[in-house]
Parts: sequence; structure tokens; C-alpha cells
Amino acid sequence: MRRSTVIAVLAVLTAVAAQAAHASSIVSTSDVRVISFGVNDKGQAMITYTQGGQKHHTLAYGAENAVAPKKGHKQVSFTYDYSGGYTLFKDQIVAAVDQLRADQHAFRAAQADAARQGKRYTPDVLEWSAAIRRDNAVIQRLHRQANDFPKSFACKPYTGPKLAFAVAACDAPDGSYWALQQWQRQLPDYGVEPNAQQASAELHLSHWTGALPVLKVSTDWSYHRWQHLFGTYTYDGKAVFGFGSTSTGQPLDSFGRNVYLDSMNSNYLDGKGTWMRVNSWLTHRSTGAWCYGVSPHGSADRTGAGSRYRLTIMGPGVAPDVSVTVGSPGRYDATADEAQNTKIAALHDTLCKPN
Repeated sequence: MRRSTVIAVLAVLTAVAAQAAHASSIVSTSDVRVISFGVNDKGQAMITYTQGGQKHHTLAYGAENAVAPKKGHKQVSFTYDYSGGYTLFKDQIVAAVDQLRADQHAFRAAQADAARQGKRYTPDVLEWSAAIRRDNAVIQRLHRQANDFPKSFACKPYTGPKLAFAVAACDAPDGSYWALQQWQRQLPDYGVEPNAQQASAELHLSHWTGALPVLKVSTDWSYHRWQHLFGTYTYDGKAVFGFGSTSTGQPLDSFGRNVYLDSMNSNYLDGKGTWMRVNSWLTHRSTGAWCYGVSPHGSADRTGAGSRYRLTIMGPGVAPDVSVTVGSPGRYDATADEAQNTKIAALHDTLCKPN
């Protein structure tokens, strides 16, 4: 292996070093086509997909399920290796390259000594020449192992709970589950026409055991006029919420989660049959509760009211995303509204109150 090649190899390995993802379950925020998905017995998953006409291998590991929110702490998250696991072989390749360099130095010294003796070959020259051939063979073998690493993953038939927006799902050898989900999280609010990036379907990865997170959704009316939705978000019986957010409702920690509301046959499009993004909001601190009035917001002159509502939320930690669809409550009904007000009061949430 030429010295220039060695340097190039080391530069590539440095550039593709494993990194922790900012949002634990987002593999890609752009449209991708999944080619294959597999897991192994080491708690690792390999996703092979195409993006922009190029094939990518992404390795994920290091997380399962989620932990309850705790101020000053961090939620569990995957480490993503966008080299497809190549960095797992980095230390061995670096050591092999170091050995090659040492043997090349010894070979050049043996050649110089042979030249002083007026010889072309000596036992030392032959010995170090053979060592260099062995070093190159080791390096090539390690590269082959790294290149073939994505092929070592398999996907056993999935036997877990039903998932929303599932692209692929596998049972792992240890009994846990892995899944890929893909949906349009970035759509703009109020039925605004999305640009290409906003319309992209993000690819999300999850790894968990047991039951899914629970998004409870109920409907009633606000101010005896507007359709209204409320509920809670929990995981393993505990509320899911964050401790800080921006003024526009984006989480500032790894615990916060937004509920995304889509409306079918909404008045944004005069009732035409398609899903449109209405709004998104955070679950509330301490309770995991949330509520939203389907009424004019900001500069929007229409409410987004429709015949059905779909509410979707990313899983806490690396648990799966969940989605719930409910029918419209229809026209205001005083008796039904009073019954639902009891449910709202039972949330014990200062931001969601009967009205």
C-alpha cells in the first residue's frame, strides 16, 4: 500500500467517526428509500437506504426503550455510525497501518545495508519484503471485513405490537424489537403548502421491549363552539414531557415531545379528501397532558376542522412513534361537552381546563 493511500484511508476513517444523534431516533430528515434493514445479537441495527441516488449504510446501537424525564439528565439515544460500521474496524486498521510503516522503514534500512555491501538482496531484505506483503494482506482483509459488515445483519419476522407508518420491523435475537417508521413530521402548520424539505418523510428508528407508548386522545368543544382535542402521553405508566422549549414550542432537551395534528377533509381545502397539518404542540410538564382548540390561530383564517383527526408523536427515548386517529366531535353538544369536561378536570393540568 502506497503511503498516500495509507494517509487517505486514515482521513476517511476520521471523517466517518461514529457520532451521537441530536434526536435519538431520526435516521434521516430527507426522503429516502430503504433497501434493507437488519439487526444482530450485539444490540446493533444496520439500515441500508438510497438518498439522492446514493446508497448509504448506517449503523445504530447503544440504546433501548426510554427513561422517565428527570431534570438535568439526558434521555437515552442511539449512537449512529454513518460509515456503516467501518469505524468499528478503525483501531485494527490503524494498528495494521502502523505495523506496515514500521516494516517499510526496516525494509528501506535493509536495502541501504545491502547496497553498502554491493548486493541487491540479502536475507534481511527478503525478510522485510515478506513482512510488508503480510501487512498488506492483513490490511486488505480488514477492509474486506469492514465492507462485508453490513451483510452480517438479518431481520427475523416481527411479532411485536402494530406500528404506525412502519417501513420495516424485526425481532432481535434477545427478544427485543427494532423498527423503522417514516412520516412527514416537518409539514408547516395551518395547511400551508410545504417546500421540498418540509414535505420530506423522515426516517425514524426505534428499539424497545414491551408495550408501546400510549397517546390518549379525547374530543369535545371549547367555548361552546370550536372542536377541541385533549389527552395525555405516557410511557411505562409515566408522563412524557420536557423541561424547556423555545418560544415556538421546540424542545430544548432530549425529553420534550411534540404532538402533530393532521386533519382529514379540512376546511383548509374546502373539505377535499387529504390529510393536512393543522398544528403541533408540546406535552405539558409534569403531567404529559395536552389540549388543543381547533380554532383560528395566528394569521390563519380557517380552523383546520375536518371529518377526522390524526395525532402523531415521536416515541420517548428510542421507543416507537405512535399515532391515533379519531373522528370529529361534530356540532356542539352541551350534554356531551359536560361529560368530557369531567375528563379534562381529571387531568389535573393547569393549562387544560374545562370551558
